[in-house]
Amino acid sequence: MNIVDELDDFINQKCIVQINEKRLGSKIILLGTFYHEVKELLNVSHGFISECKNQALFHGV
Repeated sequence: MNIVDELDDFINQKCIVQINEKRLGSKIILLGTFYHEVKELLNVSHGFISECKNQALFHGV
């Protein structure tokens, strides 16, 4: 199972909005979406997205 699949499973299991927002942002970035698009979509900062992506990549879901 790859990291995007893990994030999908995690998103589907959790109902806490902030956690889902973090995982969704990570997934969207890992799928190749530009940071500025994710910032507008989720109304979050570049740093927030970067932190979430790094968390998923280096520490797992």
